Formats: sequence, structure tokens, C-alpha cells
Amino acid sequence: MMRTPILATLLLLFATASQAQPLKRLGCRFYHGEKPPKARPLTDGQLKSIQETIARSDTFDIQHYDIRIDVTDYSGKSITASTRVVFTPRMTGQDFIRFDLYQLTVDSVTHSSGPLVFTHDGEYLKVDLPSVQVAVSDTLTVHYHGDPYREPNWGGFYFESQYIYNLGIGLTTIPPNFGKVWYPCFDSFVERATYTYHVKSAGTFRAHCQGDFLGEVQLGGDTVVRTYDLTEPIPTYGSAIAVADYRDSTFLHTGVYGTYPITLTSKPGVLGQFVSKMADLPGTIDCLEHWYGPYTFGRVGYVLTTDGALEIAQNIAYPDFMPGQSLFNNRGLLAHATHTAMADSMNLLVVVSAVVALVGGVAARDDNASACRFTRSAWARRVRRNARSSVRLASARSNCAARRSAYRAPSVSPLSWASRPCWTAV
Repeated sequence: MMRTPILATLLLLFATASQAQPLKRLGCRFYHGEKPPKARPLTDGQLKSIQETIARSDTFDIQHYDIRIDVTDYSGKSITASTRVVFTPRMTGQDFIRFDLYQLTVDSVTHSSGPLVFTHDGEYLKVDLPSVQVAVSDTLTVHYHGDPYREPNWGGFYFESQYIYNLGIGLTTIPPNFGKVWYPCFDSFVERATYTYHVKSAGTFRAHCQGDFLGEVQLGGDTVVRTYDLTEPIPTYGSAIAVADYRDSTFLHTGVYGTYPITLTSKPGVLGQFVSKMADLPGTIDCLEHWYGPYTFGRVGYVLTTDGALEIAQNIAYPDFMPGQSLFNNRGLLAHATHTAMADSMNLLVVVSAVVALVGGVAARDDNASACRFTRSAWARRVRRNARSSVRLASARSNCAARRSAYRAPSVSPLSWASRPCWTAV
């Protein structure tokens, strides 16, 4: 007689509990009871392209890109640019160098010795070199123009909604690296270099880029050139410019390793809202510095763009609709800061494991809830588990020290969040 009421009560409790569960924030590795789709195998052509680009780093070391780019033709969606490349031969007998440069028109290639002979098939730029010596730096400059490529799905170079910017990944393109759509480069995840950007714009458009701001030169009327210098080496996909009617909100953050600025950049009408929705950013940084060591890029920055998010060093591209979303939703996406936090010493996949934990734990707290979805110890376990999984998936070129560090992930007692009410007792 009691079985039916008890069963009904259990079903009611189960239904109530399931409805009360907080919104799950699961990374791309996680599925709700579904098997993840199998990746399609690479074609021979795709594999050859990837291997060829990576192999170039065995012949030359690209040290610096100095990019001068004119984006004043917003209506025509075209650029005129020149890129000075500083490189060092690693091997003897190198009589040419080959860059990735996609669907742009090359006007000339110059060197201190004069014009250089080149061929460009719309995908690769091959430049014949004068005599070069191993371990001795040299420089050449590529002059080019055209309509930079934008992938139909996501990524590439954008002229959209009064924004001009690039995202260095094409999500449905193989290989996905998209430095090549706006400057000549060794477009792989292997090669890293420093950058200088000189961005010419007009009207209300002003460049707000990664790196240190070196100044603005007035060219007459409303046309200016703004210059930025990034001294921390990064891969090509993480190199970017952002140009619009931007305003900055900058404040200092003090963590265990020192004090550095955080800059939030948007159009003026949404800047206040943007700042308010990034309230948990300092705590996020504290947690990741505690787990993975000091942030090395000097400044944490987010800039609003129409698409995003992408982990661009010092200037993370962040979707411009997010300031209108809830604080809860922004907590999940702001974790992209951690992609770049430890990128110089840790494999990217290891760092992403921490992002998954942040999205699954910190961001899973409802705006009106009194406690996070995870306890502190549960969050730490998830980070370590994700880190181990990421290490197993890392490429053969992964840094072995990074692998060892991931397996020795410390027990977590985050600095500024330890006393916050969102932590439940452990």
C-alpha cells in the first residue's frame, strides 16, 4: 500500500531536483550523454600544407614582423600594407624563403640590396634571397594590397558594423591559421615572433591593439597612424588589430606576482555596461596565476568585436553583444583571458583545461544563487583531470616541462576568491 505514494514522492523529488539544477557550462569536449563526433581525416593536400609550414621553422627563425596597414577604405573592405620581416637562417644553402599569404596582391618585395624576385600563387609567396648567412639576421619588406579574406563561418579579416579587426583562426578551414589573410608569415602554431603595428585609419576609427601604445601621428584631416609594439613573442594566429570608435577603461590589478593593468575597450555607448559585466575578471586571473604561475604579457585586455571570443594576447576579441547578457553568461566567456595567461610556459591545451573548469564551476553560479556549483576542492579536481586529459592530447611538439607541471598541479586555494561567498565549505 505504501509503495505507490513512496514512488510518487521519489519521482516528484527527482523532477524538482532536475529542474533546480544550475545551467551547465560544458566545454567542447563534453556532451550531454552523446558520443563526440569523429574528426574527418585530413586529406593528403591538407596534411602536406600543415607539414610544409611547420618544417619552414627548421630553415628560418622569424624574429619580428613590422606591419604598416592602411584600413581607411572601410566601404571597399580593402587594405594597403607592407610588412617588414626580420629573419635568421638556421641552415646553410637557403637561397629562397617562402611565406604564407592568402589571396592578396603582392606589389613588390624589397631588401637592402634592392628589389627581390618573387612568385606568388595566391597562397604561397616565394622570395629569392641574396646571399644569407646562418645565425645572421636579415630583413625584407613585402608590399601588397587587396581584399583580405574572411571565412563565411568564423574568422579572418572583418569590415563589419563599423568595426575593422581580424580573428586569426578559421574555424572550418584546414589548416586553421589565419595570419596569412592579412600579412606574409610562417603561419603555424610553432613559429613565434614579436610585432610592431602601424595602423592608418580615418573618421572615428582608431586602432586599439595589443602591445604598448607608442603614439599617434596626425596626417591631416581625420586621418591618423597609431603605433603599437608587442615585445612578447606570439604565434601568428594570436596577432591582431582592432579598429573602431573605441574607448578604454583601464584599472590596475594587483596579484601575488605584481601589479599590471587591465584594459576593457568598447564603443562609448556600452563601455560602462561592459565594465560591470567583467567584475569577476580579477579573481579569474588570481586563480590561474596561483595554478600556473605569473602572467607574462604585461597587460590583460578585452576588446569588443562582432565575432569572438579569441585569445589574442593583451587584446582578447570579445563579442559585442555580451555586455547586454547576464553577469552569469559573461562569467563563462571571460575565462578566455586564461588562454594567454600562461601561453609562454604551458601548452595551450593545458591552459584550456583550466578554462573548462572555470566555465564549469565559476560560471555555473546563478546570478541570484548563494553558492557555486562546485566546491573549491571539486573545482581543483576538475582542473587537474582536464589538464591530464589535455596533456595526453597534446602534440609531439609540446613542451615536456609543461606536461610535468600539469601532472603536478597544486591543491587550490585561490587568492582573492577564497573568502568570497560563492565558495562553499570543503
